[in-house]
Amino acid sequence: MPMMGVVIWSDPTERKAVFWCEDHGDLAFYHCDGKTPAGGWGIEAGDIVRFEVSRNRHLRQAKAPEVMRQRACHDLPDRLRNISGHGAAANGAPVSEAVVPIIPREAARARL
Repeated sequence: MPMMGVVIWSDPTERKAVFWCEDHGDLAFYHCDGKTPAGGWGIEAGDIVRFEVSRNRHLRQAKAPEVMRQRACHDLPDRLRNISGHGAAANGAPVSEAVVPIIPREAARARL
């Protein structure tokens, strides 16, 4: 299924990126498992991309991304980092303390 999104993170060394999808659903993860294009990596945080999206287990996977507009939202990663107040949660706790841990279903049931 075709999708549009904004690159919120990109690593040219690992050839990976994360896309915030236009439907505001789960993020889409991209990993270039082939050769890097002759023009270089070319996917940067803030770019608007069009890509194919599919579900692999519990993750959305992006395939065949195409940059539609470079740096259209170049400040988005910084804005997302600062949205809760410069690296702190809304309650003032450091971000690491504000993250809800993911507990396997079986362990959560055992706690009940």
